[in-house]
Order: sequence, then structure tokens, then C-alpha cells
Amino acid sequence: MSVLFDVKNKLALDVVLEKGRASERDMALQHRFQWRRNDLVIYDRGYPSFGFIYEHIKGGIDCLIRAKTVHSTIIKDFVSSGKKSLITLIFPDQDKSFKDKDYTRKTSIQVRLLRIELPGGEIEVLITTLLDSRKYPAKLFMKLYFMRWGIETFMDELKNKLKIEHFLGYSDHTILQDANCAVFYQQPPVCYREQFSTADG
Repeated sequence: MSVLFDVKNKLALDVVLEKGRASERDMALQHRFQWRRNDLVIYDRGYPSFGFIYEHIKGGIDCLIRAKTVHSTIIKDFVSSGKKSLITLIFPDQDKSFKDKDYTRKTSIQVRLLRIELPGGEIEVLITTLLDSRKYPAKLFMKLYFMRWGIETFMDELKNKLKIEHFLGYSDHTILQDANCAVFYQQPPVCYREQFSTADG
């Protein structure tokens, strides 16, 4: 299950259910029909990839994604450099198939890497499409990424309080109905969307 969640207003905007082997990234991209102009979608470490970021840029939507410090050579070099922010080009994995893609091995996209030093000394690396360092200074991003905690507590409530994995039946219809009832159970009838959303599975 993937949920697109408005962390400013504490509202679930969309839910996608797939079979167990479905990719988190593929499910998250199904939320694109709920993306709105000026949204910033925030993701954790399971999501960074060229194709995933490319789809956001193509859709005119900004994203902020945490990456492992060893995710790629570019990120490892960035961590070693000690820089706090870097705008760089990234390319698709050269060993992947480009069939049915609207980009090639030579396609590049521009992203910004951010180094966040946590109080305990751990280094966190964020990738974003928000390139303007004057409009979006580096110091802003620790707070922005922390806003993801809203969906973590929401998912905890779904799993541990509402027991979302305990369905009333086994048909696709029943499972979808139960999941939607659990996700949207406390939504107000009319909601106003802020700019910050996050997705999680």
C-alpha cells in the first residue's frame, strides 16, 4: 500500500494497493493524478532513482528524497567533499533497459544534493529538484524532511490501531473497501490542500 499524505493538514489524499511484489516507486507514481502545482512531495530512502525523479520533473512537481550516503558515486563524492549543497547532473543507470522510456542513456537531469548533519553526528543526504539556493537555503531542508514524520505516525495508526491488515473478506472489492475506509475514516468532508505532501508504503 502507498499513501499520499498532506502533512500540513494531516489528510490522506490518495491510496494505492498492489500485490506484494509491487515496487514502492511504481505505486508512488500512481499518485501523480493527485499532484497539484506547487506541491513538494517528500520521500524516504526507498525511492531515489533517475527515472523516479525524472517523472516528477516531467510532471512539473518538485520532490525531496532521502538517499543512502553510499547510493551512488556522485553521492559518495558529495559526502566526502564536505559541501553542504551541490547542484549536479545525474544520469540513468547504464545497464537498465530503455524500452518504453522517453529518455536515453545520455539524458541528464539537474538535481541538488544537500548534506544534513544530525545532532548525533550522522550525515543525511537529501536529493531535491528545488535548485534555487536563495529561495530555498540549505538550512530549510532539515525541517522540511522532518515533516515526513506526519506520515510515519499516520501509517503507525493504520497498522497498529486500526489493524488495516485484518480485512473483513478476501475479495479485491472487500480489501479495497476496507483499506479506503481505514485511510479516509477521519477525513473532513471538505479539505484545503497545502503545498507539502509525502508518500510512503
